[in-house]
Amino acid sequence: MHAQPRRRPAVFPRRSISRDLTVSLALGMLLAALVLALYIYNWQARDSLRALEAQADEAAAKAAEVLSLPLWNLDIAGVRLIGQAFAQNEAVEAVRIVDTQGRVLFEQAKGHGGATVISSREVRHNGLGIGRAEISYSLGAHTRGMDALLRGLLAGLLVTMCVVLAGTGVLLRVYLRKPLERLVQGARRVARGDYRGAPEVEHAELEEIAAHFGAMSEAVAQREAELHRVNLELRHAERKYHSIFENAIEGVFQTTEDGLCLSANPSLARILGYASPEAMLASPGAVLTWRDPEDRLALLAQLRAQGRVAALEVQMLRRDGSPLWASLSAQLIRDAEGRVSHIEGSLVDITLRKKMEDELRHQALHDPLTGLANRVLCMDRIWRAMERGKRREQYLFCVLFVDLDRFKVINDCLGHRFGDRLLMEVARRLRECVRDLDTVSRFGGDEFIVLLEELESLRTAMRVVKRIRQSLRMPFACDGHEVRVSASIGIAFGPGGGQGAEDLIQRANVAMHRSKESGRDRFKVFTPGMLDRAALRLTLENDMERAMREGELFLEYQPIVSLNGAARLYALEALVRWRHPERGLLPPGDFIPVAEDSGQIAALGLWVLREACRTFALWRQTVPGGREVLLSVNVSGRQFAQADLVSRVLDVLDETGLPPDRLKLEITETAIMQNAEMAIDKLSALRARGVRISVDDFGTGYSSMSYLQRLPLDTLKIDLSFVRGMEESMENREIVRAIINLAHSLGLEVIAEGVERQWHQQALEELRCEYFQGYYYSRPLDAEGAAGFACGLPRRFPGGGAPSCPS
Repeated sequence: MHAQPRRRPAVFPRRSISRDLTVSLALGMLLAALVLALYIYNWQARDSLRALEAQADEAAAKAAEVLSLPLWNLDIAGVRLIGQAFAQNEAVEAVRIVDTQGRVLFEQAKGHGGATVISSREVRHNGLGIGRAEISYSLGAHTRGMDALLRGLLAGLLVTMCVVLAGTGVLLRVYLRKPLERLVQGARRVARGDYRGAPEVEHAELEEIAAHFGAMSEAVAQREAELHRVNLELRHAERKYHSIFENAIEGVFQTTEDGLCLSANPSLARILGYASPEAMLASPGAVLTWRDPEDRLALLAQLRAQGRVAALEVQMLRRDGSPLWASLSAQLIRDAEGRVSHIEGSLVDITLRKKMEDELRHQALHDPLTGLANRVLCMDRIWRAMERGKRREQYLFCVLFVDLDRFKVINDCLGHRFGDRLLMEVARRLRECVRDLDTVSRFGGDEFIVLLEELESLRTAMRVVKRIRQSLRMPFACDGHEVRVSASIGIAFGPGGGQGAEDLIQRANVAMHRSKESGRDRFKVFTPGMLDRAALRLTLENDMERAMREGELFLEYQPIVSLNGAARLYALEALVRWRHPERGLLPPGDFIPVAEDSGQIAALGLWVLREACRTFALWRQTVPGGREVLLSVNVSGRQFAQADLVSRVLDVLDETGLPPDRLKLEITETAIMQNAEMAIDKLSALRARGVRISVDDFGTGYSSMSYLQRLPLDTLKIDLSFVRGMEESMENREIVRAIINLAHSLGLEVIAEGVERQWHQQALEELRCEYFQGYYYSRPLDAEGAAGFACGLPRRFPGGGAPSCPS
């Protein structure tokens, strides 16, 4: 039985393909013609407008050209005549001419109204702008032309549409309607089940339709075979996915909302420490155990809110209670009524990855050599301490800036391997001196920062500083070497009110440098005045070059005496002083370290050498006995490291006329040992020309005996700290004795500086010291005072021998 075609209600007219195609084609042609008309209209409008703008620009350019001479000659009448001439043009709506000061020389507007095109040109004469001409063209003619064009286009469009409609209707009725009627007749036969013949039409499409109806039964048989094949593939896929479930690396599970396991694969059992999924599901309370139960509640809340989670990193517990990190993905499964049926998901054991991340994080925040916190972690800990200080009024903490004394000398003399071992040992001792809540960090090189938190009082920090100093004073032994080090420590207390971590570290650093200036192995607590001193150092650094150039620097001379038989003047040490125009007389301790840090010490040392040699050459000629006195000049470490030091010294001697054997250069033990081989070459070259050499501050550095024997030296100068300490302990007295005996065994003479009491002189004489220098004999003198010092020396110190004035 075949279904009858459904009839359309009478209220709805039947559709006609020919009519629909006619209307569609007509509308398409109409749309295309309309687009073309709009394009033509816009093109003509733009072309007409550009032509009008070009006309206005040309008129403005001509006006600017002809106005050049009248404007230059201030011919107002000529300007007006030219303006009136341009205004006579019918297309011109307005003309306006102004000079460079904005005064209107001519202006005429016809008052027709409407839109205009304005063109302006600068009037120039001999390259100089002298005014401006503005001409406005009316758009009236342009508008009228475009209206006429629009009317013509619309008329043409209407005619075209009528022609297209008539032609299309005729063609479609002849070539489309008749073939469709034959198609309808053939479809009626197919609807009755008559597949024996194809519709009698001349179109291949109808024959194809008949063929499809004939093949319908065959398609049904093929569909049955296809369904059978699909069922086989589904069973194969089920076995394959079951294998994936069993062999997956990820742990796959299904649990209730309470965490009770409903199913699990072997990987999940292995990850959680079970022999098999069966053993896991059979164990009492087979659940996924969380290290923190709050994490499971947070997961359930997220699942209920979002339905699923992906790659959530959580901490769980294995069967034996050991923790593991897992990356968990899960989703809620609901039944047909929308109730939660179970939770299914997977997890991956990422414990090893988290361990590696922790190691990388530790490496990023800790020093690889010492294992201490690095600069980044140090800044973060200080920042956190300052934030706690803002929240808690009684919270007290402090920053210790620890800098090892003479570490560079140790590193250069004993090698970087020893230096690294020393830094590691220092780090260990610093950690032992503080609590677990404190932070010890390596800030760079031999600089360490210690953050002390939760301090009860300032005394607590002082006790920690005392422990650190005592710990660092213990000798360090490595590879057969044993050294002693000390540290300069700067202390800055927090929170400090609004400053940043960098500011607090800067203050501790300033205090550390202040302690280093005061002498090694000391500590200083930061005070606001230290910042003023640091600012002063910067000011002095900028003023030093001017001081040498404008004569603000001058020299004083401190006597070095000999008491062997008769008191006599042995030498004068040149000491530089600075009379600052704003700050008055500055002590050397204020500007010499500035010159050292800024690198200006080399230029300053050369200036001192030249001025002292010039003054001393003159002094030798005018002062009785002056020819026998030596001039002693200090050479800084940076100055000694200069490659051309020898030539500079010899050039100064030639320039001033001072004999080389009357000059003694004092060089610190540290400067010599920084590069002992280079020092031997330089000192040998100077010694060959007669210049005498003295080792200054002997005993404060680290000399190698093998090099000391090879150095061409004349004297050793004992540091004043040892001389002053002889009264305090026998240890210092024995050190002085050892230095003097060492010098005598090397054929050298000894100068002791810092002699301030008669007891110092007597003790040094007992130890067979040859020469003495200090306030006990004289403070530094100017050139005139030094000249009168020699004759008064025996009368001042009768115990030194019979009076004898050098002649």
